[in-house]
Amino acid sequence: MTMRRAIELRMSRWLGLSVLTFATMVVARPSPAFSPASGDFAREFTTEIRVMTYNNQKNFLKVASTDDEYQRLITSINPDIIAFQEMDDTLGTPSSIATQIKTRLQTYFPSETWTAQAGISDGFNVNALASRYPMSLKITDTIPAAGLRGVSAALIDLPNATYGTTDFYVMCVHLKSGGATADNQDRQQEADAVINWQRDARTAGGNITLASGTPMLLLGDMNFGYQDQGDVSPYHGSLTVVNGDIYNTATYGVDSKPDWDGSDNSDAAPYDHVNSNPRTQPATSPDSRFDRFIYTDSVLRVRHRFVVNTQTMSASARTAAGLIATDTTNASDHLPAIVDFALGADPNPPGQILINEFSFNDAASPDVRTFIELKNVGGRTINLEAPQAYSLKQSVSGALATTIPGTENEFTGFNLTGTIPPGGLFVMYDGSTSGDSSGIKSLIQSRLSSLQYQDLGSGFGLTNTGNSGFALVTVGKYDTAGTTDTLVEAFAYGCSSTASNRYFRTNSGNNLLITLSPNQQTVFAGGVDTTVSRKSNSTQPNNFTQWIIPDTETVGLENATPTATVDEWKLY
Repeated sequence: MTMRRAIELRMSRWLGLSVLTFATMVVARPSPAFSPASGDFAREFTTEIRVMTYNNQKNFLKVASTDDEYQRLITSINPDIIAFQEMDDTLGTPSSIATQIKTRLQTYFPSETWTAQAGISDGFNVNALASRYPMSLKITDTIPAAGLRGVSAALIDLPNATYGTTDFYVMCVHLKSGGATADNQDRQQEADAVINWQRDARTAGGNITLASGTPMLLLGDMNFGYQDQGDVSPYHGSLTVVNGDIYNTATYGVDSKPDWDGSDNSDAAPYDHVNSNPRTQPATSPDSRFDRFIYTDSVLRVRHRFVVNTQTMSASARTAAGLIATDTTNASDHLPAIVDFALGADPNPPGQILINEFSFNDAASPDVRTFIELKNVGGRTINLEAPQAYSLKQSVSGALATTIPGTENEFTGFNLTGTIPPGGLFVMYDGSTSGDSSGIKSLIQSRLSSLQYQDLGSGFGLTNTGNSGFALVTVGKYDTAGTTDTLVEAFAYGCSSTASNRYFRTNSGNNLLITLSPNQQTVFAGGVDTTVSRKSNSTQPNNFTQWIIPDTETVGLENATPTATVDEWKLY
C-alpha cells in the first residue's frame, strides 16, 4: 500500500464518519494534485474508487522481460480494481492464474491483501479481475451464457468506513475482435447477455440479485467499432450495452434500460490528457477505442478519467510518474485505461456545447480574423472525440437556398479533437502563415490551453459570400454502411434576407437535413468587420436573437458587452 493510500484509509476508519459526512469533508479539501499530462496520477479525492482495464497481450506474468514495465505502470497508477484481458491460459488453471495475479500484486503493494479470479479460456487466454478489496458473487459467465470468454464478474466489498454499506458490482469482458459480420454477431450476443444479466441483478429472484442501487460497471476490451468502422448492421452491440436494446430477444429477453432509474448506461471514455486521444490500441499509434467503461450513472459518477501512454508523455512527466518512454509499448499492444469513480449520481449537469462567437468578414481584404468559438455551458468536461464525436460541417459558398435541396450542399467537414472544461472555450481557426486567421492565431494560442484550440488548416474559412452556413454535429459510427449525425447548432451567415427557412444537407452517410429558421440566420453587412457573439447568459441553442455584435472580437475570452444586438444590426 502506498503511504498516501494508507493514510487515507486510516483516517477514514479513525473518524468513523458516515459516507455522506466523510465525502462532504473530502470535497471541502481536494488535493491540488492529479495532472496526468504532468505525470501526477494522484487521486483528487480520498473516496474515489480507481478502476483500470488492461489488455496485457498475454505478457503479464508470462513474459519475464516485461515484469519491470508492469511494476512501474501498476504501482504508478495505483488502482483499487484491475480488469485484465488476455491473461495467458498456459499459466495454469483459472484458480492458479488468480493466485499468481494476487501474489504479484502483493509484491507491488506489500502491506495489502489482494483478491483475484480468472475466467473462461477461449483456448488461448482468459479474463481476470483483481481487487484490493474482498470479492463475492463471483461468476465466469452469465446465464444464459455470453459465450467466447464469458463475463468475469464479482461484487467488490468496499470498506464500510469509507463507503458505507454500498458495494460495487464489476463485470470484465473481452468481446470478439475482427470486423467481419460474424465478429459483430458475437459481440452482439455478449452485449445482449450483459444487458439481460443487469436486468436479473436489478430484480428479485433469478440467478443474481443485487441490493437496490448497487453501482454496476462493465469494462474491458470490447472491440466495438472495430478499427473505428462501427457495428455491422443489423448488429448494434455498441448501442446495446448503453441503451439496453437487445437483438436476440428470444434468448436474452426483451429490451431493458440497464440503469436502476430506467435510463441508459453512460460511457466514461477515458483519454490521453496530453493530446485528448480516447483510443487505446495499438499502443504505438492508438486509432481504436476498444477499452471501455460502461456504468450505471444514476448511482455512480466519474471524477477523473485518463489513458496512460508513455510515448506521448514528456520526459519530465515520465520522471514524475516513475515511468520510462517504452513502458506502455513494451508491456502490451493496448494502453492502460483508468477511471476514478465516486458513489452517487453526478450533481453537475452534463456538458453542453454551444457556438459562442464567430467572425466571417473583415472590412479590409484579405480576412485575417476568421474563427469559430465553442463554449461548454454544462458542468462536465467534454472530449470532442468520445463518447460522442463532434464534427464541423461547412456549406458550399452561397448554397443555402430557401427550398429543400435535392442533393447535398456541404463543401467540407472537419473532425474535431480536444477537450472543453465546464465553462471553457474551444476555438477553430486557420493556422497557416498567411491564412484567414493569421491576425489572431497568436492570441488564440496565448489565451487557451493546447487542448482548447484546433488548427483546421487552410481548408477552413468562412466565406464572405452571402447565404452560407456551418453546423456543429455529433457523428455516431454505429454501422459500417454509414454514420448517424445529430445536429448541435447551425447558423447561416451573410444571408440576403431572413424572411424564410434555409436548408443545409450535409455530406454524411445518413444525409442529414438541417432546417435553419430565421432565428438561425444573419444578413450580410459588406464593408464592415463582422463578428457575432452569444450573450453571456444565453444557453438557448440555434437562436440568433440572443446574440450580440461586440465592439471587437474576443476570441479565446468571455464575450464582450454589446453595442448592438443582431436584430438591431439586421435593420441596416
